[in-house]
Amino acid sequence: MQTLSFVLDFQWTHALPPGTARLAFMLFFAAVTLAGVLMTREHVYRGAEDRARWRDLRLWVAGIMALQVGIYLVF
Repeated sequence: MQTLSFVLDFQWTHALPPGTARLAFMLFFAAVTLAGVLMTREHVYRGAEDRARWRDLRLWVAGIMALQVGIYLVF
């Protein structure tokens, strides 16, 4: 339980210089965005009633991750 708390409470970042911790999180955000953007169109729209632009998960991933990065850089 203590190991899980160590990871989920981000205590592991306390030993890193702030720039290194920030870089680690930015790389994570970039990896999530890349994984979302690389999804095929067929996978994104599987099970959807139509192919409306607002249902495109790739756009949602890019937008939400951009917002996340913006918040992270400001605070």
